[in-house]
Amino acid sequence: RAVYGDVEHPVLPGAGSNMPNSSGQNGTGGHGGGVIHFEVARRASISGTFQATGSTATGNGHACAAAGGSIYLKTGHIFVDEGALLKANGCNAAGNPNAGGGGRIAIWRIYDDPGTVDVDTLTNTVCNVAGGKGNAASANGQPGTVFLGQLPKPGLRILVR
Repeated sequence: RAVYGDVEHPVLPGAGSNMPNSSGQNGTGGHGGGVIHFEVARRASISGTFQATGSTATGNGHACAAAGGSIYLKTGHIFVDEGALLKANGCNAAGNPNAGGGGRIAIWRIYDDPGTVDVDTLTNTVCNVAGGKGNAASANGQPGTVFLGQLPKPGLRILVR
């Protein structure tokens, strides 16, 4: 079971961060990444960059960076242009805080269009759910998740029990 949200159907925004109340400190915590949700009946063509990335805290205090949000795509066919990018990254630390964790990306499709990127490139290059970089290795945000699901092909289905 996932700690936050659903790996296969992410619909939650990333967690925001706060600014502890300390004397001599000022700033604000970062906003969590948003939610991008697409359901396309036929063919989805992905080009450019879609991001649901958390924002970095501001000021000179000890506020932490925020977590990445979620991207959910459900389609019949998927075509990914070269250079396309889906991002749900956690933010890097600023000042003396911890970094935000990565978000979630899930793509459900029936078919991959010919000429599109292969599954390995899609999960490791096009989809980016990196955790942010902290001021020390122990303060780095953990990576998020990428899930690729295969929907059943249309047609007649008979279930016998």
